Amino acid sequence: MLNDSILQSLESIKYKDRFVYSNIKFIRPSALYNKTYIVPDSLYSAKAVDQTYAKLSALNVFKYLDISFSEVLDSSVIDSTASDSLKDMMMDCDIVVTPDKSQSFSFEVEGINNEGDFGIAGKFGYKHNNIFRGGESLKFQLRGANESIIGTRSIWDISTEIGLSFPNFFFPFLKKDFIRNNPANTDVYANFSYQIRRDYSRIIAGTGMRYRWQTPKRVNHQVDLIDFNYVYLPFISDSLSKTIGSSLLKYSYEDHLIMRTGYSISYSNQHLQKNRSAFSVRGAFEIGGNLLYGICAAANASKDSTGAFLVGNIPFAQYVKVDGDFTYNLRVDSKNSIAYHIGLGIGVPYLNSSILPFEKRYYGGGGNSVRGWSARTLGPGAYNPGGTIDYMKQSGDINLNLNMEYRTKLVWMLELALFIDAGNIWTLADEGQAGGQFKWNKFYEQIALGYGIGLRLNFEYFVIRLDWGIKAFDPGRAAGQNWRFDNTWDITKDTALHFAVGYPF
Repeated sequence: MLNDSILQSLESIKYKDRFVYSNIKFIRPSALYNKTYIVPDSLYSAKAVDQTYAKLSALNVFKYLDISFSEVLDSSVIDSTASDSLKDMMMDCDIVVTPDKSQSFSFEVEGINNEGDFGIAGKFGYKHNNIFRGGESLKFQLRGANESIIGTRSIWDISTEIGLSFPNFFFPFLKKDFIRNNPANTDVYANFSYQIRRDYSRIIAGTGMRYRWQTPKRVNHQVDLIDFNYVYLPFISDSLSKTIGSSLLKYSYEDHLIMRTGYSISYSNQHLQKNRSAFSVRGAFEIGGNLLYGICAAANASKDSTGAFLVGNIPFAQYVKVDGDFTYNLRVDSKNSIAYHIGLGIGVPYLNSSILPFEKRYYGGGGNSVRGWSARTLGPGAYNPGGTIDYMKQSGDINLNLNMEYRTKLVWMLELALFIDAGNIWTLADEGQAGGQFKWNKFYEQIALGYGIGLRLNFEYFVIRLDWGIKAFDPGRAAGQNWRFDNTWDITKDTALHFAVGYPF
């Protein structure tokens, strides 16, 4: 128990059914109350103590946190009607916290490899962990990047994001008891991105609101209540316009609105299976455009030449999308493991859309897919771009990834990996890519195969990896030329190098 001299120096604030002692103003009493599950005049509960530790720590505003129990020494606070045995069991609970630094700045320079060649990015960040004295977090980020695509073309990407996170359910009409008994984080955010390519430039501006929470069994949930984005293309080259022509792809390169709602769930038992076999699973569902469609239909809004409703003369996307991932890491011994991964996804446009928006489509190849191909160069299906990089057309509505990787520790932090990858992407409709449409009697013949070797530096908190992927079966090649084993040692042919941070799955 805190001694009398300390108690006398603290300001006593009566809040609901308990006293909050505080001689500093860095946090509101209500924030402490909502995250404290130890109730006065109740039986001791180890679960309540653990919850209090976890929820107070999650506020990220304390440098020091301690919960202690001691015998009640002040007889004046003991009910005179209580039995002697009950008096002997009464304890005081003291929760001692000290504030941490609430503000921080960061500046990062990073190498990137999202499109096939190396690039560089710089990022400036500002964070305030306690802006309203209740654990509310304000984040601001400004990022600029330049990355080469295979060949001489490059991407410039300038983006900024600002977000405010509340450590509880932030929604009107919710009762305080509900908020207290159902801890969650509420994020409100806005973002802006300006992308410049040789063939087009694109501006994406968005805002949204989401909820995040974790159950006692560490199942993570996220509900995107609303996510609204406006995609504007101020420039598109004549060559790109000619390439996509009047195909369905042209809708991905026009101004459009995306208004979506989504839900995702994930779980990993790695924390329960340290140094043992473990698995993780993730599922996500999102739906876009239904609310706008209902409003436009009720208001008899204007339509374009294709019959799609317009909002301010701009079409909006309407679609449903489902994704799932499963990873199992089989621990052979202390130095060896085998990781298995399955990834599936499908997006279906309907009513107001004939094609998924560019931002929601799938891409094949890359460091987290079939690694014998550079990013965005695989598929769809058996489509062959004729030896050129045709990233406009190499996208799809269906995604499949099957991976197996053997991992072994060598020396120090160095690890070796041997892997086999399979997968591809497909379109649901005929979008002008020969062999790219998904067909039940053909898709299994169009699954690409690759294999390779990788080196990783495992720094515990993050992993740096270099993977060399080699094509084994290329569905885009003509019959009789699909199996590729002639150029294994020529890294400029039928192979791809991938530099990335983190394990691929």
